[in-house]
Amino acid sequence: MKKNPSQPLMNVYSQENLLAVLERISDAFVALDKNWRYTYMNRKAGEIFNRDPLSMIGKHIWTEFPEGVDQPFYKAYNKAMETQQYIHLEEYYAPYNKWFENNIYPSSEGLTIYFRDITARKLEEQQIRIDKARLLKAQEIGQVGYWELEKNKDVIWGSEKACEIFGFPPEAAEIPISKIEPLIKEIEKVRNAGKKLIKEQMKYDIEVQIFPENEDKPRIISAKAEIAKDLFGKAKIMGVIRNITEQKRIEKLENLEKEVLQHYVQPNSSVEELITFLLNGLKEIHPDMLCSVLKAKNGRLYNWSSPHLPEAFNKEVEGTQIAEGKGSCGSSAFLRKKVEVSDIFNHPYWNNYIDIIKDFDLRSSWSYPIINSKNVLLGTFAIYHKTIRELSKEEENSIDRIRRILVYVMERKLAETEARLQKEKLELVFNSTNEVMFLIDIEKEKSFRFSTVNRRFLEVTELSREQVEGKLVEDVIPKPSSSLVLSKYHEAIEKRIPISWDETTDYPSGQKKGIVTISPVFNEEHVCINLIGNVHDITERKKSEEKIKRANEKLKVNNELIIEKNKKLKEIAWYQSHKVRSPVARIMGLINLITINKKNGESTDDLLEYVLQSAVELDEVTKDLVEKIADSDAY
Repeated sequence: MKKNPSQPLMNVYSQENLLAVLERISDAFVALDKNWRYTYMNRKAGEIFNRDPLSMIGKHIWTEFPEGVDQPFYKAYNKAMETQQYIHLEEYYAPYNKWFENNIYPSSEGLTIYFRDITARKLEEQQIRIDKARLLKAQEIGQVGYWELEKNKDVIWGSEKACEIFGFPPEAAEIPISKIEPLIKEIEKVRNAGKKLIKEQMKYDIEVQIFPENEDKPRIISAKAEIAKDLFGKAKIMGVIRNITEQKRIEKLENLEKEVLQHYVQPNSSVEELITFLLNGLKEIHPDMLCSVLKAKNGRLYNWSSPHLPEAFNKEVEGTQIAEGKGSCGSSAFLRKKVEVSDIFNHPYWNNYIDIIKDFDLRSSWSYPIINSKNVLLGTFAIYHKTIRELSKEEENSIDRIRRILVYVMERKLAETEARLQKEKLELVFNSTNEVMFLIDIEKEKSFRFSTVNRRFLEVTELSREQVEGKLVEDVIPKPSSSLVLSKYHEAIEKRIPISWDETTDYPSGQKKGIVTISPVFNEEHVCINLIGNVHDITERKKSEEKIKRANEKLKVNNELIIEKNKKLKEIAWYQSHKVRSPVARIMGLINLITINKKNGESTDDLLEYVLQSAVELDEVTKDLVEKIADSDAY
């Protein structure tokens, strides 16, 4: 049908047959004479133009479609007419917002044009380009490389990123498997995963270490693969790889930090153990790093932990002076900033140590000062290498993270050690006195908690250390005493002076009485952080005072009884001297008279009568005296 594009089709078919064919084809078709007037338009063209094909015969194309003037199709039609050359054109037609494919056949009589709406195809192609661009961008952002392996082939097609990850020139290419396998350290792991993928149709997702073609450092890659079929139903292995070396480095650092913090909270962990643990962990991440931490003391540096350096070297540099020019560490400590020495044998800071360093396989060093939050120099953190070199960005990031956690754990562990020593000293003072003593921690919202108590506290109260230390005050001191105690604590803080008071509290040992004194302790920000208390136990003194008081009261009563008894005795004595002696004296006098009368022979009857009367009187007086004596005995 298209043996000679320049030959008009009207000469190939009869007009009748040709028109029948043109009406049945799916393409649009028009014919123009040399004056640009329509001589034919098929039904498909009429549908596209939304015109009646018969009504278009004889009409001028650019009169009917003036918006097409100077459009690409306008120019192509004129060019074909002028050159009498076939033109194929795919172009966007803005007035219709569509893409058209045109096959333009010129002749001396005019033009015959086949065209079709290819908008859907163009949109699909555009979407493919967009998707491809997005895929390439995603691979670029995610650092993902794509690869394919067809069955029974010994080459792998790799994308630009895939080639770059393996150290090959960064352009998509087919690479022999024989060149790739030697770069994979764990090749058996990959082969086994591939066999399982083919045999069991299972996707694989593995991580392996590789040694790129153009580098001397290993990489860790994530490799994922599955079996898929292309458009022709041909099965192939398709997969993606991603360089996860940096991700793994960060993960290892994060795990190391967690492990150090877990080790840090162990009660018996020392600063030296923590530093060594941290340095060994860093060396696992960067095997060629040789790490050391030195302690600053009295203007010199002493070994704290250097697990990767020769012991002989550590001894040689022990006590290095903190001064510029005294090696990397001495200079870093003095300048209080990072010191970088990429070539030890050609750096002025090491001039004085050449005779020492030449005996050891160390060629470069970096030293960082370790300075705490109070701007106090604790020591230095040094990294050595056995080659002349610079640090990579990843290595510097690792060192920076390790340095920060070093400062954190060292500062806090040293502070804890100092606090423990202070506590031990305090406890020594506490436990060497007979006074009850205790330390109170002040927490948020003014809650008070026993930090430590002395032995005397426990002896007096008969409480165990576990029942007191770490407990809130109100959980140790029962009510109503705790209310008084807390109010006094607040008073001491508000007035910022020691406060004393008498306190009586019931403990397991019984009721205890004491004179309590509480003293507030303030930090540099003038915030009260502790209360130091002591109690003078006056329980026994109070008991003695009560006993003496009761004895005095009893003595007072007894004195009053004695006074009353003495008064009675005085009455008895008076009664005896006056009441009793009178009848007795008369009886004695009468008896003398009776004796005289008898001698004289005189009568004694009257005298005897008086004697009887006196005897009766004496009997009455005696009875009364007996009653008084009985009353006095009652006291």
